[in-house]
Amino acid sequence: ETKRTEVYDDYVFVTREELKRLGLDHLVGTNMLKAYMHGFFLDAKLHARSKSVLEPFAYEEYRKQKIKEKIEARQGQRIVLPKKGGAAKVNREFAEQLEESKRIAEEEARGDRVVRSNDRKKVQAQTRLA
Repeated sequence: ETKRTEVYDDYVFVTREELKRLGLDHLVGTNMLKAYMHGFFLDAKLHARSKSVLEPFAYEEYRKQKIKEKIEARQGQRIVLPKKGGAAKVNREFAEQLEESKRIAEEEARGDRVVRSNDRKKVQAQTRLA
C-alpha cells in the first residue's frame, strides 16, 4: 500500500484575526493564502516562521514546562519512607531527658507550667553527700 498525502497536509487553517495577530494580513488576496469558508489556508512553514518571530521564547517556555512535568512525574513515583519519630536507638535515656526538658521549656514559655525544683536533683545531691 502506498500512503496518500492529502492536498492540504502542508497547510494550516487560520482565521482573519489570527492573520492580523501574526502580521500576515497583507497576504490576503495573494497566492500565499487560499480562502476557505471563514478563514484561510496558510503554508505550514510560513506559519511556523511567523509564529516564531512573534513569540521568540515560546519554545524555551514549552521546554521548561515539559521538564517541569517530567520532574513532577518522577517525584510522584518516589517511595517515601515514613519518618521515625519514636525513641532513639542509641542513648534512649538521654533522648528521653532531652524531650522532657524541651516539653517543660515549652510549657514554661506558654505559662502553662509553674517552675518547680526537680526532686531528682535533690535525691542525687543527698546520695552524693551521704
